[in-house]
Amino acid sequence: SEQPQPSSIITTSDKPMPPVAKEQFEDDSFRNKFGVGLYELQFKERIGSGAAGTTYAAEYKGKKVAVKVAGSNEISLEGWEAEVVVLGYLGHPNVVNFLGAVMEPPTHCLVMEFCEGGDLRMALRRPTPKGFFLRMVRGIA
Repeated sequence: SEQPQPSSIITTSDKPMPPVAKEQFEDDSFRNKFGVGLYELQFKERIGSGAAGTTYAAEYKGKKVAVKVAGSNEISLEGWEAEVVVLGYLGHPNVVNFLGAVMEPPTHCLVMEFCEGGDLRMALRRPTPKGFFLRMVRGIA
């Protein structure tokens, strides 16, 4: 079957999830590919928090990962499900890898590749290295 384009499945918390995203999220093959059991994660330390939840350093299958635990009052379940579907379709060497998600209510977590060196805000505050913009343009192409 034809894969949906990310722009067709992005949603916000005040709008219902488009049917295509809901179908993908509930598909067994999607859940088998991206489903992570909470018991598979070994949480180490809290590394950040924001409007959508709290992020922890953790271990998953022997690798250091970042786990974003969704705050129950901060996002809608449909919005979180749509985010999981969109992340499942992303794949680019310059985008942090999505490894899976805990899809066991009441716990909702995103499991992502861990990036050393802090978050985007910290990176933006550092001086721009020589050749950065050229590498950035090449990375986008």
